[in-house]
Amino acid sequence: MATTEARLLFLTGFVFVATIGYGTYTAHTLSVVKVNGPYYQRIDANNRLLADVMPPPLCAIEVYLCAHLMTRATVPDDRERQIDQYGRLKANYFESLEHWKGTLEDGPLKVQVAETSRESALAIFDAVDQKLIPALRRGDRATAIRVLEIELDPLFAAHRAAVDRAVALAIDTAHADETEVAHLVDTRQRVQLGLTGAFLASTTALALWVAVAVRRRATQFRAMIENSSEAVALLDRSAAALYHSAAVEHMLGYRPDELRGRRVLDLVHPDDAGAASGALGAALRSPRQAFRVEARLRHRDDTYRWAELVCTNQLDDPSVRAIVANVRDVTARRAAEARLRERDELLQKLTDQVPGALYQYRECPDGHRYFPFASVGLRAMLGVAPEEGRESADWGRYVHPGDHGAVRAAVEQSAAALTTLHVEYRVVLPDQGVRWRESRAVPEALPDGSTQWHGYLTDVTERKEWEVRQGNLVRELERRNAEMEQFTYTVSHDLKSPLVTIKGFAGVLGQSLAVGELGGAVGDLLRITTAADRMMALLDDLLDLSRVGRVGGPLVPVVLSEVLGEALERVSGPARAAGVLLRVSGSVCGVVLGDRGRLVEVFQNVLENGVKYGGGGVVEVSGVVASGRVVVSVRDWGIGIEPRHRERIFGLFEKLDPKSPGTGVGLALVKKVVEFHGGRVWVESAGPGTGSAFVIDLPGHDTHTEQQH
Repeated sequence: MATTEARLLFLTGFVFVATIGYGTYTAHTLSVVKVNGPYYQRIDANNRLLADVMPPPLCAIEVYLCAHLMTRATVPDDRERQIDQYGRLKANYFESLEHWKGTLEDGPLKVQVAETSRESALAIFDAVDQKLIPALRRGDRATAIRVLEIELDPLFAAHRAAVDRAVALAIDTAHADETEVAHLVDTRQRVQLGLTGAFLASTTALALWVAVAVRRRATQFRAMIENSSEAVALLDRSAAALYHSAAVEHMLGYRPDELRGRRVLDLVHPDDAGAASGALGAALRSPRQAFRVEARLRHRDDTYRWAELVCTNQLDDPSVRAIVANVRDVTARRAAEARLRERDELLQKLTDQVPGALYQYRECPDGHRYFPFASVGLRAMLGVAPEEGRESADWGRYVHPGDHGAVRAAVEQSAAALTTLHVEYRVVLPDQGVRWRESRAVPEALPDGSTQWHGYLTDVTERKEWEVRQGNLVRELERRNAEMEQFTYTVSHDLKSPLVTIKGFAGVLGQSLAVGELGGAVGDLLRITTAADRMMALLDDLLDLSRVGRVGGPLVPVVLSEVLGEALERVSGPARAAGVLLRVSGSVCGVVLGDRGRLVEVFQNVLENGVKYGGGGVVEVSGVVASGRVVVSVRDWGIGIEPRHRERIFGLFEKLDPKSPGTGVGLALVKKVVEFHGGRVWVESAGPGTGSAFVIDLPGHDTHTEQQH
């Protein structure tokens, strides 16, 4: 078969090349010989040149004759008339020459003839203008005759000889072109005869090879049809059988000759007759288009077999003139599909009862993503309906923006390493809000380069919320335990100091009383009283600190300027005594929701701290309200704080200068009250000697919104 096709291809190529060669050579011959071809144009131009070559030289002859006449004229008036005539002839010569050059088509000798005529004529005119006419006007007739005989006669003879040579060359060129044209025509005739013979021979051989190939192909096609497991039928316009292949007997139990002439619709199950009739009708209305239908056909044993019929109308094809029906037995496939449907229905019923969602998820190399299978819970889990997910899985549209990158990275890592996908993330669903999802799936690499996961989705929102609450409780417990340990240690240490003082001086006092020495008793009693007062102050401060968040006034909207005003009033006395100026920069405004008394204590403690360590200068209060927060700064230009002590100073009983007055509870109280109100407090200082700024940040309260509520 391959050899036959190669030979057919070779013969077809040979015929094609021969035809193209013949046409090309014929076109070339015609193009150079036809009326508008180059050979014809040259022959025509040379012929017209020969026919029209005399006018320019003739004008030169008239000028030559006029020169003779003006030389022989004896009367001055006659001589002047001849000179005027000469001028007109001279001008007429050049006009005629330009006209001749403009009207005659370009020929191979035209330029040469024109230039030869013009150059020789110019020589004649120069001799007449510069020598002959001046001699005549001087009356020197002898000189004029010598010019005429010695110069003009040879110039005119040379002019005629040049024109004669050009004419002879044109005649020779025309003869040569005519000879070449005759040779081309003769060669073309010989080539035509040779190519015609080759064309006929190759066409005959090609026809023979085509006939052999067609017969062989027909034999092969019949063998393929007769031995195929699919039946082929040819039907007429009424769907009656014209031909059935042998496979119909294996499929339906009928011999092909038994079905010849019977309508195929007579074998179709009544429930499928409408669909089969519709497919045949559509085929009749749309030639050359294939129409597919599945129907049950009656077997010889009166059972039915499922068959797929593909009908193509080729009634308009003269070589077929029938409806071609390909019939394939699909009984086994239909039974398998029914079993699959039953299994899918069972699987769907089972998976629909599983909390969360079971799924198959696939990512293709071209970026397409979808769920080949998903239980109904997919809608509740990801906001994607199972039927929508089978087309395209845009599951990421409801994933929380903060978790989208982590989920995508987990999926890509699972696909790359084929490791189990386990990820927990948030989704934002229109009907549920923010929910937590857990997904666990096993990946599988498919032959087409896709990756498919088999897994489940479940709602873990309650568990995550419980974990958050548990974490908060653990952290709060750890914090409180740490505070309790610190508090116990600090209290025991700081309370022990005055007790040691009391015990020590009580012992000294007892010894003094025992021996009757009362001189130092008053001093010892004073020291004991001072230590007891210090212990009482520590206990009062600790009691006050323990009440934060438990005992106090109600949380109400508090105008911060009023709180600051009261705190400034309380600190004004100590500030004047210390020589410190309290200054409010700008308008400290804003409203916070809190315990008014506690907030007054906060700002009073911070202001007293500035008065105590401000170095006797200025303590400045400023504030700003922005983004729903109220921020107040209390700044002094005193001793400053090293960066490493910025957190320490807010600890219980922490005093950077142990000799300074106070119990060391004030800033710890400030921190606890501010944090109870949902705020923060910190200190800013560049270091010792640069002063400090205590910044208190509290959440603002919208009184306008409260009034609306």
